[in-house]
Amino acid sequence: MKLAASNILESNNVKTAIIIRGREGSIIFEDGKEETEIPAYGNEVVDVCGAGDAYSAAYCLSALSEATAHESGTIASHTAGIAVSKPG
Repeated sequence: MKLAASNILESNNVKTAIIIRGREGSIIFEDGKEETEIPAYGNEVVDVCGAGDAYSAAYCLSALSEATAHESGTIASHTAGIAVSKPG
C-alpha cells in the first residue's frame, strides 16, 4: 500500500493521498512524512451509502481549517461513523 501511495503522490504531483478502508479505518500518506493510520469510529452500521463522501468532505474542511492530517483524519472518521449509523 505504501508503494501505491508513493506512486500516487509522485505521478499526480499531490502532497497527500488517503486510502479509506471502511471498517478498517484509513491511512493518510503525506509527501515526506510517515504514514498516519486512523481507526474507524462508530458502532452500528445501518447503511454505508455516503460514508466516503462524508469522510472526504470532513477531511477537506478540516485540512482547509489548518488541522493536521491526523486531526483531519480523526474528524473525517467520526463523520463517516455518524453517516453510516443512519439510513440513506
